[in-house]
Amino acid sequence: MIKTRYKLIVFALISLGISLIIIGTSIYISAFERTKEIGVLRSIGVSRKDVFLIFNAETLIVGFVSDVIGFCIICVLGIFKLPATSWMVIVIISMVVHLMAGFIPSIIAAKKDYFLELKNS
Repeated sequence: MIKTRYKLIVFALISLGISLIIIGTSIYISAFERTKEIGVLRSIGVSRKDVFLIFNAETLIVGFVSDVIGFCIICVLGIFKLPATSWMVIVIISMVVHLMAGFIPSIIAAKKDYFLELKNS
């Protein structure tokens, strides 16, 4: 029983690490693809903090939508039957993971000099 529990914990940690990498990469690519849009926002007075908050909000929205879709699939298939408090804890942990994954790409997006991008395009 204990060995099974440790195996599940290791599996969960590996899944968490992979999720962090995938989410962080997708947010970074999103910021890279929208350099001109962010440059326009910065040129009209949006601060670096606001750019940071925009990407964190995007990360949370994408994470919440994916959680809802995942929970709907689990409920329809009847895979897990957990109490509501467990679902709430899972959602909170998931949101924290999404914020952690989007933190570094958000900082990179906020610190980048978009005025040069606008000038060169």
